[in-house]
Amino acid sequence: MYVIPRKKRKSDAIEKSGKLFSEALHNKDYKKAASVVFWCVLKEFAKEGIMNALDYGNSFYERKKFRRGL
Repeated sequence: MYVIPRKKRKSDAIEKSGKLFSEALHNKDYKKAASVVFWCVLKEFAKEGIMNALDYGNSFYERKKFRRGL
């Protein structure tokens, strides 16, 4: 029986920025905490956007190849 691997709950960007964020809050450096959150979100959305675009482009190419009979 094949078991589908479980998806990670946290990404690498969140894991790396968690310590920086907690240190910034502990030191009451709210500007640094906000920048950590901003860059973490930006990294996640950029990665998801790129992956979705590549998936869409690949599926478009596969459909085009199928229609032409290549």
